[in-house]
Amino acid sequence: MTQRDDDRKTGALTRRDVLKTGTAAGVSVAVAGGLSVGMTQMAHAASDTIRGYGTTTVQLKDWSLFTNSTGLTMEFTPTDANMGNFMRDVTVNEIGDTHDILFTDGGTQYKLGPEGFYLVIDENHPELVLWERTSDDYKRGYITQTPDGTQYGVPMVNNADSFGYWPEAIGVNPNGLDEVSWQKLFENEETKNRASIDRNWLLTMPEVAFYMQVYGKAEIVDNANLTPEEAKAVGDWAIERKQAGQFRTFHTGFEEQVQLLGNKEVDIINCWEPATKNVNAEAGADVVRYAYTVEGYFKWASAPTSRPRLRSATISTTSTRR
Repeated sequence: MTQRDDDRKTGALTRRDVLKTGTAAGVSVAVAGGLSVGMTQMAHAASDTIRGYGTTTVQLKDWSLFTNSTGLTMEFTPTDANMGNFMRDVTVNEIGDTHDILFTDGGTQYKLGPEGFYLVIDENHPELVLWERTSDDYKRGYITQTPDGTQYGVPMVNNADSFGYWPEAIGVNPNGLDEVSWQKLFENEETKNRASIDRNWLLTMPEVAFYMQVYGKAEIVDNANLTPEEAKAVGDWAIERKQAGQFRTFHTGFEEQVQLLGNKEVDIINCWEPATKNVNAEAGADVVRYAYTVEGYFKWASAPTSRPRLRSATISTTSTRR
């Protein structure tokens, strides 16, 4: 018999029971990115440890701010940014039975919200102290809602991504101040077979679509919300570029971004900015750069949501470009 079985038979209060009670009561997630005060206090009564599971981009090197704010300790288990794997873990593997907070990429509220895995956000909850002054452009839309406007998430953190590169290898000023075109990544003889793109199409597809949209390679209305026909056009063009030898490899996850760029296996790579910082920490200050771009950036944000069925809190992310 496991300790968990023992607790169930004796009626002992476990952290899972506490979180279940908290979510069943409709406790929201605070806009600052932590658990709401009510849930935090209840979880703290059962355990001082919160277990997180999600993409490495949200994994802090130092969780002391979280601990100081909540009184809780974070145990974080990293995974890649594959949305399909995450949704499988939620719906089939019940990852919420072993983890309290989940972090993932990409609009999971579209499917998991209506199916009852996420609670609708109570916009009048007292913990959402910044709600009224937060712009609707940020708190509503692709990041937090379903197409019918149901609010499943609260915006937490965001950024605008581009790509990392070795300046001398792609022929730009090493001071990193040049505006560099996405053309260097997608179709350039100088970087042919020296470029890498993320195999997670949630991240790469909007970037390719944006590039094609800017240069008239396809008729695309909204590069963050492609129609089936637009998605096929974008995918076909990316395959053509792969067959032409533009991409040396595809990568998955933050660690591989750091490895490929740091080992100089590639000269240019679509990645998160911290990947370039990690490389510079090992190779020397500013030897690789993160691009200021000619055309624009890949904007994304994350939004915590509460999950009643799996008795935990979730952080899910989706990506947009404007």
